[in-house]
Amino acid sequence: MSATPGSSPSREGLSALSLGLCLSVVSALLMVWLTHEVIAGEVAGFDDAVRAQVRDRQVWLLPLMKLCTTLGSPGALALVSLLLFVVLYAQGRRVSMAGAALLVMAMKTFFRRPRPVPFYGLAVPASWSYPSGHATASLCFFAALAIIGTGRVSGRWRVVVWSACGGAALLVGVSRVYLGVHWPSDVLGGWLTGTIWMTSVWVAFRRMRAASVTHDEAANVGIGSGRTGVSEE
Repeated sequence: MSATPGSSPSREGLSALSLGLCLSVVSALLMVWLTHEVIAGEVAGFDDAVRAQVRDRQVWLLPLMKLCTTLGSPGALALVSLLLFVVLYAQGRRVSMAGAALLVMAMKTFFRRPRPVPFYGLAVPASWSYPSGHATASLCFFAALAIIGTGRVSGRWRVVVWSACGGAALLVGVSRVYLGVHWPSDVLGGWLTGTIWMTSVWVAFRRMRAASVTHDEAANVGIGSGRTGVSEE
């Protein structure tokens, strides 16, 4: 019995799924290690050293960093995500990032890590510090944007899209450290949390889509067999 074309996932699809799964697992392991270090207080030296390097340095960057942190706030990204969702829903596509926000809120409440003293006379944010919600939300948003964007371009433009989106997420995270409203390890934790969430959602989506395609192909084969049987009678 010969296999029909398209009856099994392509090698490219399997490679992408394997890469996504590996990235999710590696990020989860790093997150477990980082969280242990945060709880044990082992990251204090790293956090203090980074903050000492960025404090009152390159003051001319302050307006840009404030803009980045504002545009990268969960509220701002939620509004843009809502508009993006409406557009994609009309096209029959879905993008879900609400789970990442709920996950970060739960983690902040559980770990209850105090905020550092902000720089430039800024007020201390009301929420807990670990992990960074800005870093998580921006990584999820720009990763989703890159996935959508690369589906509409090809070749080197895919590299351009991923580079631009990755740079934007990086700037948001750096702005939180620059302004002193987060420990550097908070931002690392936020990036890892966002990576875990997005890769897990992406892998689950690809698996469900593959299962749906297989089901549809099986149904089509059944219909074709039925028609053949009727014609032979």
